Amino acid sequence: MTTLIHTKPRNSPVRQWDKWAELHTRLHEAVGSMSHILYIGLPEDIPYIRNNVGDWVNMQTGWSFKELTEQMRRANLFIGVNSAPMHVALAVGTPTVALIGETSPVVVFPVDKDKKYQYLDGTGGMNLISVDQVLQKVKLCLS
Repeated sequence: MTTLIHTKPRNSPVRQWDKWAELHTRLHEAVGSMSHILYIGLPEDIPYIRNNVGDWVNMQTGWSFKELTEQMRRANLFIGVNSAPMHVALAVGTPTVALIGETSPVVVFPVDKDKKYQYLDGTGGMNLISVDQVLQKVKLCLS
């Protein structure tokens, strides 16, 4: 199982979440230790990922839009903030858990009767979203 995670929103500190390291540890417990978790972003995101998750994580930066789209299509799960990669995941049908802050989720997230796409509303503050809530949404997406 491959999970792609996008942690860093472009120029929007309101969308940042500080629980990525805990999520990483607990996600392995939830989806299995054989799962492959890959952090994605731009080359300038590397310091943010290292500071907020750890130096030891798998990272891929600098994909072209075409490469990003293909990797999203192949992934079993996407977790991330409201960003371009989130919209790509939704567009190609990848099960998605999105942490959405500053913008109403109703505006940016599709209606999903199959529960394949899940969001957490962080408009009151992204760090009010707990890791437990994210993991509950992951289970819904993958069920």
